[in-house]
Amino acid sequence: MEVIDTRLIATITTILGTDIISSSRSVINTNFSNLNTELLNHDARHIPGGADALATAIAGASVPGDSAAEGTAASFARSDHRHSLPGFGTPGSSAVGDAPSAGAAATFARSDHQHGRESFGAVSGLANANTNGVATTPARSDHQHKRDVRVAKAGVDVGTRNRLNFIEGSNVTITIVDDSPGDEVDITIAASLPGGAAEPGIIRLIGSANSNTAGYALAPDLKDAYTGQSTAHFRRIHGAGGVGGVLFVGDQVAVTPTNMQSILVIGSKIYYKNASNATTSLYQANRDGTSEVLVTFSGGSPTAGGRMGTDGTFLYWQDGQTSTTIKKYSISGSTLTFVSNITIDFTPTTNDDNRQQSFGVDAAGNMYIVTSKPDGATIQILKKFNSSGVTQATLSIPTDSTRFLLGTIVSDNQTIYLGVAYGTTTDIFYSKIVF
Repeated sequence: MEVIDTRLIATITTILGTDIISSSRSVINTNFSNLNTELLNHDARHIPGGADALATAIAGASVPGDSAAEGTAASFARSDHRHSLPGFGTPGSSAVGDAPSAGAAATFARSDHQHGRESFGAVSGLANANTNGVATTPARSDHQHKRDVRVAKAGVDVGTRNRLNFIEGSNVTITIVDDSPGDEVDITIAASLPGGAAEPGIIRLIGSANSNTAGYALAPDLKDAYTGQSTAHFRRIHGAGGVGGVLFVGDQVAVTPTNMQSILVIGSKIYYKNASNATTSLYQANRDGTSEVLVTFSGGSPTAGGRMGTDGTFLYWQDGQTSTTIKKYSISGSTLTFVSNITIDFTPTTNDDNRQQSFGVDAAGNMYIVTSKPDGATIQILKKFNSSGVTQATLSIPTDSTRFLLGTIVSDNQTIYLGVAYGTTTDIFYSKIVF
């Protein structure tokens, strides 16, 4: 304002010292022109670097959390001034279970910042009780827990596994049904008395023994028994069976084999053949002797005749009276289809009555075979072979020429019966035995 005031005063002085206004016009115009110029350019005098510059200073620094303040500095801030701010910080990590927190760092986070997270953890198996756990790792949305089952016996833990395997023991039947609609598995366990205790201890075949009788066979259901008559006949012995333990001899039934001794009962059919070791012709008929047919072998045909056995489903054939080979056949109609050979570890003798007797096989494949009775011997041998033909047990039983062992049979209830001829009686006995 000092320059403007000086020129304004000079102009007024010029006007006052001039007699004629027109004489002062030039000076007045010049001074007012200069005055206008000074007024228009007045602001430039006060900007930084101007003739009459106002004081400026660096803007103060700011940090997150500062409060608004007027300030106390006697200086101005330029229009393009900037406040210094703290640098960007690295976002902190967070974990499952962290509590909310404002934090204490004096730094900013970028708008596209990311927090470090814990890695995915492996899913744990099921536990014995509910627990929150201590891990700070999340599980994926498609994670899966192993279905472990805790198993105990008499209150003592045995193991924790993904599957239970039920195994049928002796005289136990297990039925398992997957009930999908009910979201459950139904398990039924049925047990019978050990050794078929409900069955008779002795089964008596009344009037079954005579001079022509050789082979014997008791049906697994204990309702029938049969004798070979050493002729073209057999006798059916039937009666109370598994209820009373007494069966009565019936009439002779004519058959094709002329020296019929070896006989076997499987289900609703009987199987029989001649006594000759060279004979491999086997016949099948209903249990009453009707509908006789010649059996057809499919593969692995026998080469010689010997003892026959059954487990109630398959037919077993000793391939010769002294052979250690037992052939196993499945049955379909009148056709026997070869399944496998079983080699037993003992050689049966041939000079004995029992070579024509049938033998029983239990559910585990164990075979019970009377293996020897030389004429006049005092000891007769009954052996238990497993499904591979290995001896599991041996019974040596005192006998003589009038009292000797016949064959064996395993009943439907898995009771083992041993046939016995006793003295001069006309009856034959099947006695329950336990190995």
